[in-house]
Amino acid sequence: MSTRSPNPNPLLNANKCSRLFQGWVSPLISKCRKQGTLDISDLYEPTPDCESATMTHKLETQWFAEMRRNPDNPSLIRATICTMRWEPLLIGLILIPYEFFNILQPILLTFLMKFFEPCSTMPTWHAWLLVTAIVLISFFASILFNYEVYLINTFALKMRLAYSGLIFRKLLRLSSHAFHSISSGEITNLLSNDATKIEMTLLLINYLWVSLSFWHPTLTDQRIKIMSEIIKSMRIVKMYCWEMAFDKKVRHVRRREITQYMCTLTFDSIQMLFVYTYTDVTFLMMYGAMWWFNIRFDTRFFAIASCLLVHLRLAVVHFFSAAVKDFVHYIAAQRRIQAFLLFDESERDNRLLSRSHSELANKETNNESSMSKTIQTQSPTVFCNLERAQWEKNGSFCLKNIVFDAEPGDLICIIGPVGAGKSSLLQTLTGEIAIFDGKVRMHGSFCYVPQES
Repeated sequence: MSTRSPNPNPLLNANKCSRLFQGWVSPLISKCRKQGTLDISDLYEPTPDCESATMTHKLETQWFAEMRRNPDNPSLIRATICTMRWEPLLIGLILIPYEFFNILQPILLTFLMKFFEPCSTMPTWHAWLLVTAIVLISFFASILFNYEVYLINTFALKMRLAYSGLIFRKLLRLSSHAFHSISSGEITNLLSNDATKIEMTLLLINYLWVSLSFWHPTLTDQRIKIMSEIIKSMRIVKMYCWEMAFDKKVRHVRRREITQYMCTLTFDSIQMLFVYTYTDVTFLMMYGAMWWFNIRFDTRFFAIASCLLVHLRLAVVHFFSAAVKDFVHYIAAQRRIQAFLLFDESERDNRLLSRSHSELANKETNNESSMSKTIQTQSPTVFCNLERAQWEKNGSFCLKNIVFDAEPGDLICIIGPVGAGKSSLLQTLTGEIAIFDGKVRMHGSFCYVPQES
């Protein structure tokens, strides 16, 4: 497999003007125009602050700190806020002069309309000054809006990478018991769907500077869990002829899920209807009130009202409603991610130590007088003095008082019925059971092959 050749990012050496107008992307666009397409080797290397390892490390550090501060109820939202700090809000400050320009432009337009009225006394130079101001305001407003969109998109992408990296690192530390608590489909959904919710939320977060109450559905998670369990136990379902029972169960959950989506899409349709008819309905009500109360129609009032209403339709009706919807989806997604991050991990502590041949050799060879002891301790040895081991605290299943030593050449058989704890004992030796008392020592290299490959 060919490795990608390094292609330094020109953003690192770009000047302020190039950064503002995105001029550093021009060589890439020109190459795409000449070649007709872009190869992966043509793409620039990410900047150091956009490296996934950097962002993941920042979020993971804050998540571990949150777990130390609140071990009973850690919050992924607080860890995310500590990672982001004030950066998204500082980016949103760019919208303040942008909104000011959008309000100032129709006001200047009303003054310009006086020049075209009959018997106008406005000098020509004054009109040209207003025209220049309107054009410059539109120009600077476009620059501010595009720059804000670029900054917030870049920051949102970095947070999505941090979430994906956090999930991946947690996946590498999961214990075998935790693997049985979550299916591969749920893990794929966390990476492909839930991790992207933080990106969608940050894109419009600056239009959501208010507190909201929320509710989120869980029927989709329930359906995914049921389907994963059915697929995993398909042989048992076939053997006991449980197809019809599970078919009714899945259909019932699916019917409730579709009904819920229908309600959601109905509200989305109503919201889209208001987005595209907001200005027309408002003018209809306005003109109806003016006709009813015999108010004289003013073209300047129509111009400023039209511009402001169109701007409000985009900023308030469309962006604000989209921000609310994305925020609600993020709350549901982060709860699923947080539940995944709290799963048990495969850990080692002073009760369970496992050392390989190379580790033992490196430690013993530091002392030349213990060379003979080094050769003796490199042989595989297992010492087990297990007092108690449980998968769950205060659970019914418990391994008690298991003591044995295993030397090279020993054959140890563990006999018992299904559910007696044979596999649990082996998983205790590998450190998969987190709740246990006693000591386990493993010297040398070992391999544990589970029943399911």
